Amino acid sequence: MLADDLKRTIQKAYSHFLEAKALQPRYGQKMMIAEIARTLGNIDLDDEGHNIAEKNIAVVEAGTGTGKTVAYLLAGIPMAAHYDKTLILSTATIALQEQILHKDLPDLLRLNRLD
Repeated sequence: MLADDLKRTIQKAYSHFLEAKALQPRYGQKMMIAEIARTLGNIDLDDEGHNIAEKNIAVVEAGTGTGKTVAYLLAGIPMAAHYDKTLILSTATIALQEQILHKDLPDLLRLNRLD
């Protein structure tokens, strides 16, 4: 279960991103952010930080240009910071890795001051 302050942090980051880019919210993108946050928030850890519950898996399928990468990052970065964990985002192509590393991540960090 996500704490209310963490939910607000994620919602604020999404709102700020949309405002800075002059974009309108997308229902599908909001649902992706919520599902990713819910999945990560349902991970139960023991005192040593090891997962003690079922595997936590979210499957997100959407077309190119729907904002999946932004959804992963907007949900994942605040959650990783909150839980003092490392966020790893894996991609199928080098081109997408480079897009995330050189465009999406710096843009989100600059716009939302997530670092």
